[in-house]
Amino acid sequence: MEEETQSVPSAEVGASEPMSFDAALSILNAADEAPVEGTTAASEASADEGQDVEAGQADASTQEEEATSEAEPEAELVLHGNAKTRLRNGQEVTISELKKRWDEAEEYKAKLPEIEAREREFEQKQQAIAAQEQQTLHLIQQAKAVLQANFPPKPDYAAVQRGELDIITYQEQVAAYNHAAEKWHGLNRAEQARTEQTKREQAEANQQRIQKEIQLLKDAVPETRTEEGFKAFREEILTHAPKFGFSAEEIGNLADHRHLRVLKAAIAYEKLQAEKAKVAAKVKDAPPVQVQAPGRRVSPTEQKAAQVKQQFDRLRKTGSFDDALAILNAQD
Repeated sequence: MEEETQSVPSAEVGASEPMSFDAALSILNAADEAPVEGTTAASEASADEGQDVEAGQADASTQEEEATSEAEPEAELVLHGNAKTRLRNGQEVTISELKKRWDEAEEYKAKLPEIEAREREFEQKQQAIAAQEQQTLHLIQQAKAVLQANFPPKPDYAAVQRGELDIITYQEQVAAYNHAAEKWHGLNRAEQARTEQTKREQAEANQQRIQKEIQLLKDAVPETRTEEGFKAFREEILTHAPKFGFSAEEIGNLADHRHLRVLKAAIAYEKLQAEKAKVAAKVKDAPPVQVQAPGRRVSPTEQKAAQVKQQFDRLRKTGSFDDALAILNAQD
């Protein structure tokens, strides 16, 4: 009886032999692990490269910004026209109004040399004309004086009737008398004509001077450039000038724009004093404030008011035109 022999399966499996489930699972796991390691390494390398690129772009952007900031200067501070500032007299004005006043002042200063040159030329011409007219009038008056001293007496026809004078001599005396009388009337007509011409020239010169002073006033005081502003300025002068001792005739003859500017400054000072009196009355009626301070500091406005008051007091005492100009310059 033959013994049956059982064979043990080999560890290696041939290609034609069927594969067991465990062998297939082990092969699959090995295949999955190998690609995962490669992919992970590639992903990490790609991430590192991306970080390097982003860092490089960030550095380049920073360098561009630094270069731009170095190339472009810092923007200057720009003040809008509606921004306000406070002047030395305490008045608040906008930047646009301040620029306008500055431009007007510079324009006025630029015109001054030309205006002064034309004024000197005009005054020289007027002086030459006035001197010539005065000389002509003086010659006429001298001629009248000589003629009056040698004026023949009026002939008396009664002397002819009495036989004291012959008719021919009488007729010669009449002719001489009539000739002298005609010269006298001619000199009177020339004197009257010269006097009237001088008056007309003086009136024209005064009118030109007034127009020139009005233009200078408009250049120096901008609010007088409009018709309404000029009327308001004139009414203000007419209303307040008598307070400073001006008569109606003197006010009517005021033509120098500098005098008008001094009056304007004086009127502004009087108004300021009136406002200060009102404020002082309100402060007096107000309840006291319990504030204990070591000392009172004088504001710039009060300092300016005190200085103007001293200048006006000096002007009232001296009446000097230089003191008036000092007030005018202080207001500028």
